[in-house]
Amino acid sequence: MAVIIEIKRIKKDSESATYEYGFLNQEIPGRLIINRKDGEIVFDETLPESTYSEFQFMRAAYKVHNAWLEGDLPEQLSWMS
Repeated sequence: MAVIIEIKRIKKDSESATYEYGFLNQEIPGRLIINRKDGEIVFDETLPESTYSEFQFMRAAYKVHNAWLEGDLPEQLSWMS
């Protein structure tokens, strides 16, 4: 069975970009924030705790960080296995 995590940018400014991520059709996505200057990624703590999944966060953070290393923060990414 394939695992797909959709990652969508919902906000971008000069200092950071915010992404929502989750499985296809997931009701409440997780959210992460990447610092555009140093690439540091944090989980958005303002969301209900039930949205945190380390499995999803680590994979979404990996994809977003790799895009940042390549000089890009695209509107959409996905992680598949």
